[in-house]
Amino acid sequence: MSQPPSPPETPNTMPDRPHCAHCGDVIGTYEPMIRVEDGEPRMTSAEAEQDGEHLAGGERYHAACYPQ
Repeated sequence: MSQPPSPPETPNTMPDRPHCAHCGDVIGTYEPMIRVEDGEPRMTSAEAEQDGEHLAGGERYHAACYPQ
């Protein structure tokens, strides 16, 4: 018997969730993240970003992935 075709390999692409600019993985809702806007990093979380702000501009990083 032949195997069913495997799904194409794509990175985590959930559009409504922030993704890490370093590793590409989804950043969890309550997980600490670094948001960089206009060159200024700040510690936050997706939960703390109100009204979908976590989708607007800037880069997002897992706290452990942020280049120090």
